[in-house]
Amino acid sequence: MLPTKERLAQRLHALGFFDLEREARDGQFSDFENQKYAAPKATLIYLLANRCGTSKEADAPIFKLINEVKDGAWDDTAPSALK
Repeated sequence: MLPTKERLAQRLHALGFFDLEREARDGQFSDFENQKYAAPKATLIYLLANRCGTSKEADAPIFKLINEVKDGAWDDTAPSALK
């Protein structure tokens, strides 16, 4: 199984958010690898919300990802738990 950050990067790539994809791959939205944001998941939600336009239909995939982040679907497993 791929690490959470890689799966998130793939999802962001599919949405065309290549800058966010790079950050995800670097672990910047990870609670354990992040060295950039004080609240990585809240920052991701904010950045995604700022990508939304005026079309609910066109923005549905973004809102789906935002809700998944809010619901914890993209939370990482602590590195010590992986041993």
